[in-house]
Amino acid sequence: MSYANHHPDSDATDAGAAQFVTNLSPEQLQHLQYSIPRNDQPQRYSQFLENPRPTPIANRFTVDLAALTARNIEEAEREAKAAEKEGSKHSRTASGKSTNSTTKSSNSTKSKTSNISFPSRTEIIKAVEDVVSENWRFYVTGSCICMLNLLAAWDVTSLPMALPAIAQALQVTTLNCLWLGIEFFLVATCCVPLSVDFSEAFGRKAVVLAALTIFAIGSIISAASENITEMHVGRVVQGIGAGGIYALSKIILTDLVSAFDRWKWNAILGATWAVGIVTGPAIAGSLAETGQWRWIYWINLPFCVLVSILLALFAQLKPATADSVLLKLRNIDWLGYVLFVGSLASLFIGLEWAGTVYTWSSFPVTLPVLFGISGLLVTLVWSWFSPFPPVVSMRRFLTITNLATYFGSLVLGIIVYALLYFMPLYLSIVYSDYNQVEIAVSLFACSMPLVLAAFVAFVVASKTRFLIPQIWFAWFVLLITIALMLLFARDSSTATWVCLAVVSGSGIGILYASLSAASTLSVRAIEKGDGVSDDLQHATTNLVFFQTLGQALGIAFGGTIFQNELFQNYRKLDLSALHVTKNALNLLDDIRGMTADNATFKSQITDAYVNALSPLWILLAILASLALVASLFMNNGCGKQDSEKKLKLKNLNSGIMV
Repeated sequence: MSYANHHPDSDATDAGAAQFVTNLSPEQLQHLQYSIPRNDQPQRYSQFLENPRPTPIANRFTVDLAALTARNIEEAEREAKAAEKEGSKHSRTASGKSTNSTTKSSNSTKSKTSNISFPSRTEIIKAVEDVVSENWRFYVTGSCICMLNLLAAWDVTSLPMALPAIAQALQVTTLNCLWLGIEFFLVATCCVPLSVDFSEAFGRKAVVLAALTIFAIGSIISAASENITEMHVGRVVQGIGAGGIYALSKIILTDLVSAFDRWKWNAILGATWAVGIVTGPAIAGSLAETGQWRWIYWINLPFCVLVSILLALFAQLKPATADSVLLKLRNIDWLGYVLFVGSLASLFIGLEWAGTVYTWSSFPVTLPVLFGISGLLVTLVWSWFSPFPPVVSMRRFLTITNLATYFGSLVLGIIVYALLYFMPLYLSIVYSDYNQVEIAVSLFACSMPLVLAAFVAFVVASKTRFLIPQIWFAWFVLLITIALMLLFARDSSTATWVCLAVVSGSGIGILYASLSAASTLSVRAIEKGDGVSDDLQHATTNLVFFQTLGQALGIAFGGTIFQNELFQNYRKLDLSALHVTKNALNLLDDIRGMTADNATFKSQITDAYVNALSPLWILLAILASLALVASLFMNNGCGKQDSEKKLKLKNLNSGIMV
């Protein structure tokens, strides 16, 4: 019925308003219902231009099912009792009926009400909990995600311990060995956002199974490789799969777990990573010591097969969208990915060639570096104006807190993986009487405090509002300890190394937990149709992206600085500097095995190795100081905002929303 027919006395203006309403689409009419007051008087056209009522906040219609069921049962109990009392009163005041009839009526009412069994509120809540506890598919999926994280932790922490054994077995240069780690993280960085885009288009399960399969194929190629070229191919294939594993393990957690339980599962995943970080170097060290370094790749296969079977059979993950395959592929920013991947690869090639393969001012070095930097700038401009979703979604995260968080994650990745790859080298050359297992055990001085500090920081961040002060404190501690690493020398005591390792590991652990929490808490609550925050998914992807990029940069910066400084140090010793520098890892066992007759020469070479790491400590200290300065501008209210949001949701759930 039109507006004019409903109000026959309306004037011409009212008729125009009615025509205005008639021409509106269903979506516009649905929005308009919030702004039209309901009354029996004819409405004027100007009233249609009033501001609409405030849009309902997120989760407006969320209902606590247990509380709702309990309230419905309590209401039914009250109605039954009222009906019983009414029946009793009616039976006492009614006239003209026999006592026998009244008694039968009363007994009938009592029997009916007595047959109704209403469970208590406690029983209702217990029944709901039992239903949740029987959702074994959810827990199987969660266990698979934990195994994926354990697999990833083992893979990234085992290779640094095995690099000297690989260099000696395949007779390859230091640069080739370092590229085994660089190319892995470089490819993984590029595949992190791409895997998330694919999972939105083709479903989470299909993409995570594909990533696992690719990772397993790369492990097989790496384990069976007979030369360094085959191993490079295997590591690149592994990196493709690892990018999907890194991103989707966190995205799936975001999909399946509510905001109130997410911190528990983050703690579980953190504990899984802790197990991998602690045990990975020890496993790799024992395998490398016995010449079985290929098993650091073979060990991945049983886990890949087991997780693939469990996920394929039991996981219930977010399905694919209903669009056609061609439309899904067209919605991906392929040009942006090509620009980004090409620019990063060019930049890394230039950095690794500089100083050792070619001089810094040579054409083969300057050209790739310039191409890489200019390509990244072009990628940034294209992502901002592109009609497609950008490779890295930053438009909604251009706040000082978000930018400082992502910069801190990038710097933390650089520091951690520079230490992870070059600290075992320092221990190997200084403590030449240690075998590979003892060197791996020595790293417990850093990894164990890291795990404990991360757990404490996670609990503190979950229960208090001291998130940002934690980040300030951790960056300050890490800055001081890295600066003190300049004291490392050939004759440094074990106590010096242990103290610095404990303190630096504690700072790194606090930062891992705090930066992850800061990234999540600063997200705006823009809900999608499936109830998952759209910004939360982008924030999770961005955090993984910058962490992985930092890991690749940490190995690249460390390799470039170490090789250049070692080359200069060997030139001062009048040695064959270029040959020794290129084979620094391959010759490590020979240097460690020198006898007392060559003690002076061994001391000179050891000093050359140790001094070559000093510029790396300086660079890491500078980066830590920059991250500290950036963190000082972070908003300290993100934890408060999250607490207020949880309080609002809790209050909404306590009542019935219509």
